[in-house]
Amino acid sequence: GIGAVAPDFSIITIKGDTMQLSSLRGKTVLLNFWSPRCEDCIALNERLKVRYEKYGPMGFDILNIAVEDNEEFWKKSVKALNMPWHQGNDLKGPNSPILSMYKIGDNVPYTLLLDKEGRIITKGLSQDSLLVQIRYLFTGSVSLPKTE
Repeated sequence: GIGAVAPDFSIITIKGDTMQLSSLRGKTVLLNFWSPRCEDCIALNERLKVRYEKYGPMGFDILNIAVEDNEEFWKKSVKALNMPWHQGNDLKGPNSPILSMYKIGDNVPYTLLLDKEGRIITKGLSQDSLLVQIRYLFTGSVSLPKTE
């Protein structure tokens, strides 16, 4: 729940390395569960590019967890979307133990925003609400500019 430390897990990255969620402590992290077959997921990833570019240097990071069991399709989708942040996938699709751990099912996109200690700040927000929350954390502003 909100305020709890997010459960840690290991995931294989698109580069073939193993990454732990806890390795991102010290940064504000968006944990983004998505599918390359989901139009809303793709739209969110496109909109996140502005936030990542603006706030990455200030300590904002993103870990995308793909809900996809076709490795080739996943890798092609990530490349096509040109997302410069962390990309992970256990290639188990909707049967991923990480989805079970977070009680998400295959309801994507689903996001959790974590503070620098790995505690859950928000979860399951709409795209606009999530973008406003990220902006607020780094600027104190609660408005969403028309260009974002």
